Amino acid sequence: MTVNLAPQPKRTSAEIEAIVDAEVARFSDKGLAGPFRRFVVAPRHESRIWDWAPGALEFPTWVVAESQRYNYGIVYSEGFYPVSTDGLIKA
Repeated sequence: MTVNLAPQPKRTSAEIEAIVDAEVARFSDKGLAGPFRRFVVAPRHESRIWDWAPGALEFPTWVVAESQRYNYGIVYSEGFYPVSTDGLIKA
């Protein structure tokens, strides 16, 4: 594994929580917002290896939703993922 020395955005868990709340409020299907919120967790900072990055680099992420039952999570990673700031992970 290669060490990732790229600058990391400095966000607090409160800022990440506000971003998640704002994004859930934007759901076009308001009927999904309530059920989705059951999986939202207090933001937790973790380093993750993204499969699209050559060299198995670790990137800083915030786990923002997860389900032990369905074995998945959703992470937020600002400034590293080439297409979007969120991703689905196998927990």
